[in-house]
Amino acid sequence: MLKSNRTSAMLGALGAPMRAWTKPTRWLVSLAVTVTCTCFAIVVTWHQQWYFELPDVKYYLLIAQGDTAHAMEPFVARQFAPLLARGLAHLTGWTVETAFIREGMLYLAATIAMTYWLVVRTVAPRWMLAAIFFVPFWPQLFEGLAYPDLLFSMLLGVMMVLLARRNILAAALMLLPMMLTRESTWLVLVCFLVATWQETRWKARLTAVAASFAGALAVRQLTLIHGPNQEHLPQTIYMAAKVPWNFALNVLGIVPWSNITTDHCAVPRWQWAVHAGPLHSLGVCTLSANGPRVALYWALSVFGALPALTGFLWWHRRKSTAAIRGEFASSQALLRFVLLYGGLCFVLAPVLGMDLRRLFGYAWPLFLVAPALLLNEQQAMASMSGRAWAISFCVVHLALCAAGSRVPSIPSLWLEAGLMAVACLLLRQWFSARYLAPAETG
Repeated sequence: MLKSNRTSAMLGALGAPMRAWTKPTRWLVSLAVTVTCTCFAIVVTWHQQWYFELPDVKYYLLIAQGDTAHAMEPFVARQFAPLLARGLAHLTGWTVETAFIREGMLYLAATIAMTYWLVVRTVAPRWMLAAIFFVPFWPQLFEGLAYPDLLFSMLLGVMMVLLARRNILAAALMLLPMMLTRESTWLVLVCFLVATWQETRWKARLTAVAASFAGALAVRQLTLIHGPNQEHLPQTIYMAAKVPWNFALNVLGIVPWSNITTDHCAVPRWQWAVHAGPLHSLGVCTLSANGPRVALYWALSVFGALPALTGFLWWHRRKSTAAIRGEFASSQALLRFVLLYGGLCFVLAPVLGMDLRRLFGYAWPLFLVAPALLLNEQQAMASMSGRAWAISFCVVHLALCAAGSRVPSIPSLWLEAGLMAVACLLLRQWFSARYLAPAETG
């Protein structure tokens, strides 16, 4: 009987809202999970030691070594992170590789810290700390430490914290360093304007646009001397052509071919003449389910079962009343931003490139921050405390996270699909009328 009471008390504590902690406790918990999660992500990837052998990393190393002329587009437009590594190497006497590693540790820790800072201020249950801790996204993010993704994620985290604090003007200024880091900041700008439009005046809107264009002009000056892209096409044509090319390969299962990109086959089955600079012909090598299969594998694995949780919470958001949303009005701009930006990143991932694991990871605000914010609007905390459905969901989520560390294969995909189906069934029961009462009306 005593053991049963202890178990019940422990489950109740895991399901209790994090916002019930005192402020010092929230800071202490955030610090503890940040340190342990950062160390965990580093240890998981440290034995691999392939940080500088990943595709395209050599171009960022060239920039960090001062050889911009031999760096190709579009990598040369992402100089901020490599230049920071170069500066750190110059100040400390480290190699640029060591500088990348040390900076990567800092960027990762800061991103994790800001994620947990946003989460512990909500009514999300305490087991969400572990759910966020074990997602494969963190080791994958650190694995690409020579890419600009780590710095960009940290800057995005700063913007989200500023939005949470309703300092929208300062958040708008973050678009300048973000634009220097990645050209995908244009998407951030659009999502920022849409998400904050109801709460901002023209000053903040113009600041966001001006910061973005200032960053773009600075990037343009930095890219006056550079090599062509890999296909030797005009950059506008190259970027525009990536979308249908990747859509065909990763979504439709059509393996494309061109006279300047013959990686998939030497001679295509079907071929058409085109005229676009050095591009003279396009074709199709074959039809293959491998591209869509790999895309589905990474979509199911990078964030465990949190995409399912986010989807259920978003769907049940319609049950929350205006009064409840008004109680959490300070987080509405941030919530709209993470839903819009994260959702677009997740949907667009298969058409943006071949490194789908990394591309799906760009949607991290949607799955690591949005669930906690959505729970603020749900009068359902009784269902989160000590319920068998919640504990079962956590177990399935952890199993899905573990499955995501495997090499993509058909058996692995079936395993992930089965685990995700179980997670959805559990959530369906969890969000049933028995446990999730509709919000009061009137």
